[in-house]
Amino acid sequence: MSEVPIDVGVERAVLGCVLLKPELFRRLQVPQDAFAQEFHRTLYSAMNDLDADGMPPDLVLTNGRLREQGIHRDADLSAMLDDGALTRHFDYYVERLKQVALRREMVRLEGECAALASAPGSQPDEIDRFRAERLRRAREIYWPVERGMEPVEGWCRLQDFYQRSGELAIGTGFPSLDEIMGEIHPQSVVTVLARPGVGKSVLGLNLTANWLRRAGDWGVLFASLEMGDTLATDRLIRILDGWTKEEVRDAVRSGAAPEEYLRLTKDRFCLFHRARQPLSAIERALEAWERSYDRKIRAVVIDYFQYLAGDPRESPYVKASRLSREMKEFAKVNDCLVINLCQVSRGEPGGKTTKCPTLEAARDSGTIEENADVVLGMWKPSAEDTAIFLKALKVRQGLVGGQCELQFSPSHMRLCDTRVGRS
Repeated sequence: MSEVPIDVGVERAVLGCVLLKPELFRRLQVPQDAFAQEFHRTLYSAMNDLDADGMPPDLVLTNGRLREQGIHRDADLSAMLDDGALTRHFDYYVERLKQVALRREMVRLEGECAALASAPGSQPDEIDRFRAERLRRAREIYWPVERGMEPVEGWCRLQDFYQRSGELAIGTGFPSLDEIMGEIHPQSVVTVLARPGVGKSVLGLNLTANWLRRAGDWGVLFASLEMGDTLATDRLIRILDGWTKEEVRDAVRSGAAPEEYLRLTKDRFCLFHRARQPLSAIERALEAWERSYDRKIRAVVIDYFQYLAGDPRESPYVKASRLSREMKEFAKVNDCLVINLCQVSRGEPGGKTTKCPTLEAARDSGTIEENADVVLGMWKPSAEDTAIFLKALKVRQGLVGGQCELQFSPSHMRLCDTRVGRS
């Protein structure tokens, strides 16, 4: 029988990466048997338990779970941090882990098949079927993409996509904006570039309101990293109920309820309002909400990108590049659309900010535009103007260079599509 393949170093590197960056755990989709070492399987099981309880499997919490089981391996865990120090190589480590686990499963399978063949009355056809089925299941777990797609399969998948395209597409509620962007589906990232004071938060809240008005069984998450919960709630009530700021205050004093806000947000809306949090904290809030309400969140608004927490040792360029990659991964893993509101500081000579930001402004802030499916530039003709313009700087299906105009009503915080005359 062949020697059973084991790569202890890769197992330690994978687990060390997770201990250093617990948000990586959700990308580690492998069974416990992927780890050959018994302690590694126990450690992975403790991480799974923490994740199921809604807690990050970091070094402190994971070590605590092990100690509850009477396992004291502080030195081993500390050494794993060194093995997993290069967290940017995490995906490579995971792929290597899967390769070794698949080879190990194949060696075990051949041993089992040999034992079956030596048994009295064994049937070669049955053993072949047993081998084929076990190998198929192992490949599905560890190596799901081991062949190219057949032309017929590709055609069937394309048919299914187009048949469901309208169902999966997430419109903005602004027809002229949808026209320049083209169809947008879950797992996409739409980055909106705007200078200070243009109305990024207003756009994000109006998109949220449009999605809440639409009938559906899916939720919306608004990550208010700048405004806080009170101001975000005040503005969303004004948008949904059509109240002015004074009417909101009067309603609070009189005890009147914002009926539309309460009706539309019930079981449909999640407000994340802690500042300077990493993307992983938003992801944990999303997952907790989905478990509580037993439904998917299909749209996430980040207000705004620069307020996401990062490593203080990173330069702004490196931080922005890393966060934009993580945001695309976030959209894929959670199968949701992400609206990434992003502030750019470069203005025109003299400090004016009345022209559309360019892709070059985004490139000065890292590789933000590279990881986005759509990039929109947002601007106002003047600080006093109520017209807000959006231009498609990068699109996959829409009109590159296409523009649309939205009118802003300051009293009700509403945006209105000028082409149809309504929000």
